[in-house]
Amino acid sequence: MSPISSALRIDAWSHLASAQRRCLELGFQVVPCPWHASLNAIQITLPPGAQVTQTEDLALVGSAEQGFLDLAMQGKLPLGVPICSLTPCFRQGDVGPFHHPYFLKLELGYFWTQRDPPRMCDLEKIAKDFQDTSRSLHLEAFSIEPSLGEPQRHIQRSHHGWLWDIPLPDLEYGGVEIGSYGARCWSSFDHQHHIRWAYGPRMAMPRAFDALKFTPRRKSH
Repeated sequence: MSPISSALRIDAWSHLASAQRRCLELGFQVVPCPWHASLNAIQITLPPGAQVTQTEDLALVGSAEQGFLDLAMQGKLPLGVPICSLTPCFRQGDVGPFHHPYFLKLELGYFWTQRDPPRMCDLEKIAKDFQDTSRSLHLEAFSIEPSLGEPQRHIQRSHHGWLWDIPLPDLEYGGVEIGSYGARCWSSFDHQHHIRWAYGPRMAMPRAFDALKFTPRRKSH
């Protein structure tokens, strides 16, 4: 079975469905997220030099985070509550054992666009909660607890504004990243538009299956 087709395995869908059910139990609101988003939204988090699959003024999302941003910029996203969305993710660039042109991911978020925004340290705590619950979910699903990588702090200029990213340590299996979490703040160059949010995946497939192949099969104590 090819790495990409493993995302379509029944057990992969089962794990993603269970992850979404658990989100509902924890009080997350499920948001029907678009698979296409405006370039203005996608370019907020698009890495330098990265390409997108574009159709007219829209492009396929690299994750539901970009779909959330598009909805937030349109005033259509629930604010101040934990949200989640299960979507395909489309990526161009390097393709290898852990990098696929498309995959499935249940993304988590907490967004704010209005006055009196939450402090970045508070959003960082929310992202840490996302990470902790996702770590527990992977332990429950696969009987192996993910390890933590090292965080990096940096300020990155986006295509049409300033993006401040405070990443947490990645979740990893066998040294392979299975989830990136953190808090972000974006401001347009004219300072007329501001978005703050916490982000992170609940689960991504086939990345979790791929990474498990490189992880010793032993239970965490």
